[in-house]
Amino acid sequence: MIDRSDLHGDPVLRGVYLAAGLLFVALGLIGASRPVLPTKLFLSSA
Repeated sequence: MIDRSDLHGDPVLRGVYLAAGLLFVALGLIGASRPVLPTKLFLSSA
């Protein structure tokens, strides 16, 4: 089972993960229309 108390841990680390996830999703969406950027890599990283 997952210990739910760890999901709400350090707010700074949570913000970093959120920002990185949003950045990778944005790059993946941009990569869908631009042939230079790899879409699958960024979306699977998010």
